[in-house]
Amino acid sequence: MEKENSKIWAQVVAKAWSDEAFKRRLVKEPEKVLKENGFVLDPNINYHIIEDSKENKSLVIPKDSSK
Repeated sequence: MEKENSKIWAQVVAKAWSDEAFKRRLVKEPEKVLKENGFVLDPNINYHIIEDSKENKSLVIPKDSSK
């Protein structure tokens, strides 16, 4: 599942780069748009899409796998 989701995510990002309306929808309704594009959602996870800009960069601290 994770490998397939990675491929789908790459396609979603490429589409968001070329289609502004799609990108706005993805940011507003990430779970709905991801699912529509074949991404398998984990029901125990909340999905958020954040777009970086020149002024803002998002850095994610991964969960400590030992916890």
